[in-house]
Amino acid sequence: MISRRATVIPHESGLKLSQDDLASYRQAADFLNFSNIDLVCLQHEYGILADPPARIFLELLRRLKIPIITTLHTALREPNTDQRIVMEEIATLSDRLIVMSRQSAEILEEIFHVPASKIDLIPHGIPDLPFTDPNSTRMALERRGRTFC
Repeated sequence: MISRRATVIPHESGLKLSQDDLASYRQAADFLNFSNIDLVCLQHEYGILADPPARIFLELLRRLKIPIITTLHTALREPNTDQRIVMEEIATLSDRLIVMSRQSAEILEEIFHVPASKIDLIPHGIPDLPFTDPNSTRMALERRGRTFC
């Protein structure tokens, strides 16, 4: 069950991640596991989390005992070796993977062998719909007794 509340780790907790400090990632995982947190939402983008820090970050994910839902902002069709290793492990450790395009879902399935049942598609941004004249919509609604300011 997914909770509708969000938990922000308070600054007073003293919990800080140091990019190259493996112990801080282990400490963060322990903190999350023993807090009243239902799940972790991870946002992944290659340019933000690059190797080697990505491999250290994986230690946090490996230690978590709560569900992980990962939103992938990019799915690479031709990842380098490090990118492939990191993405494969993130895909394995995540309970669900959210992508923003059908093409990204296909890449996860074909390149990283992620089962389709683990992938959710939430389109990015506003859907591309054909333009309709707002006056025709207004007139149709006015015929139904709606008024506008």
